Amino acid sequence: MLLERIVVGVDFGPASLAAARWAAQSLAPEAEIVLVHCVSPTKVATVGAESATSRARHRLEVLRQELGSARTRVEVTDGNPAMRIAAAADRLDADLIVVGPHNHYPQTEARVGSTADELVHLSCTPVLLATGELRGPPRRLLLPVQGPDISAFVFEWARAIEARCDARISIVHVDVARRYGDATEKVSSDQAPRWRRVADGFEPDTLFVDAVRTNTPADTVMSQAQRFSSDLVVLGDRTFGADSPPAIRRLLLESRRPVLVVPDVAR
Repeated sequence: MLLERIVVGVDFGPASLAAARWAAQSLAPEAEIVLVHCVSPTKVATVGAESATSRARHRLEVLRQELGSARTRVEVTDGNPAMRIAAAADRLDADLIVVGPHNHYPQTEARVGSTADELVHLSCTPVLLATGELRGPPRRLLLPVQGPDISAFVFEWARAIEARCDARISIVHVDVARRYGDATEKVSSDQAPRWRRVADGFEPDTLFVDAVRTNTPADTVMSQAQRFSSDLVVLGDRTFGADSPPAIRRLLLESRRPVLVVPDVAR
């Protein structure tokens, strides 16, 4: 997995600027960075479309120079940010989308429809919410899994980041209890889960495997990330089956560390 081109959504808030710097300087310092800003209707109504676009482009150019102008370019657009960023990533054949949290909004139920959450539903490109302290490249990855299988795409991303950042991976089997009854998925005793089989390929002392049973997967992922001091959570958009959309939405809303959501490309 090569990170050759990253689209970064920039709204000029402190968290957004920190996410852009982290992506360009720590996560993938050799990648091409495309900074995308969507001019808000409020700005257009206040100063006019031409002036708002000009101001945004100037601010992006300043950031571009900071990140390294030779490998960074800028785009200014308008409309729904998630739709525009997803379209840019598709058009540019980007490997990854990076956005920061909306720290300037109160984190209430009204903000569940964040740009990151919308992007997870709209884009076939992996989406990384860069939040938290963002100190250097990720060195400790948390890989939540459920059931006997693991998405090949999720595993590919985890291994690529492990190799790129010299990271250690913790795989936690999050056994989600059913809402009705107490039944869980059964795996035949003579068939090891795929995530355990692929774990055999890791070097010694680079992997830790554990299991946790829960009916609140988002809370469990966040608590396990804290337990392992994880720098990055890597999971698929279908990791928890029918429970995935609300669990991922909560992670994107409440996580205090970066979260990478890898889509099932077959969707």
